[in-house]
Amino acid sequence: MKDSKIKIKFKTAEEKHRETITLSKTFPLIIIGIIFAILMNLSFYDWLNDKSWDWANGFPLGWIGVTLSYVKVFFHEIGHTIFAWFYGYVTVPMFDFQHGGGYAMQLSDQNHLILGIVNLSLLFGAFYWRGYIGLQIACILALIFNLATAFTEIHESIISFMGPGIEPIIAALFLYRFLNNTVEKTGIERPLHAIFGFGFIFHCLISGISLIKNDAYRAVYFKQKAGHGAGDFDKIADNLSWINFNGVIYVWISLSFLCLIIPFGLYIHKLSKSQKNWQR
Repeated sequence: MKDSKIKIKFKTAEEKHRETITLSKTFPLIIIGIIFAILMNLSFYDWLNDKSWDWANGFPLGWIGVTLSYVKVFFHEIGHTIFAWFYGYVTVPMFDFQHGGGYAMQLSDQNHLILGIVNLSLLFGAFYWRGYIGLQIACILALIFNLATAFTEIHESIISFMGPGIEPIIAALFLYRFLNNTVEKTGIERPLHAIFGFGFIFHCLISGISLIKNDAYRAVYFKQKAGHGAGDFDKIADNLSWINFNGVIYVWISLSFLCLIIPFGLYIHKLSKSQKNWQR
């Protein structure tokens, strides 16, 4: 029994040492992530505000800015696609090289068979994961949300919003994995999660604030893809009578801040909890 206690104490000390090493590495990587995220967004900021920063375009800043942009487009269209299928629409994501950005092409009207499969899958998930309360609650809430919104006009706006909306959510996932050191398979993987996590958030905030304050960018957004009001936020504002364009943008900006705060809040809580357990 005495040997067992010694082993437990030794393991706890080893874990504490590992946490200290991880924490000492995390802060410098946060600074590196923020710096590179700013650099990746300089060309976008220059374009929005007509700063004529030639040094921010071309190689290397312009190239890494384009990289960030297309990674964001990828997740943006995946967000539209996931929620389109969630509501029963056959949808395929793609890049739009003609007009820029991307496009989630809906190939069908709302299909009740697909909608039924989605709901039955969520019901089965709630039963299958009954030993995991978090997953079970998530499945039940998703099922209730689907049934409550699938046959109302709001579901189309949710599909539209979850293109730009998925961007800060993915950023939050990147930052959470970075902070909790769950991605360090190679030397570059963890810093990349920090860089793209901060990069996505900064891009969303720059774009959102500019859509409210920059009339020229607002006009470009309205006329995107050779259309009028084809942007996600315009479609939401047209579809819902109780919120205007700026209101939708404020929701997106708020979500972006929330997705920046939550990973750090969870990380600080974990450190605090570990410290209390160690003191005991």
